[in-house]
Amino acid sequence: MKSFFAQLKDIEALTKQNMLYVAVESIQDVVEAAQTPQSPFPKGLCLL
Repeated sequence: MKSFFAQLKDIEALTKQNMLYVAVESIQDVVEAAQTPQSPFPKGLCLL
């Protein structure tokens, strides 16, 4: 059985990994959106 501090170290490592994953995925989403052509008007918008 691991000590309390060893368990905290494990949780810390997992948290850092999860934070890195979220950051990388968020950046990828922004880059993907920036590279996707955007229409100047939302779908279904009627200007008349």
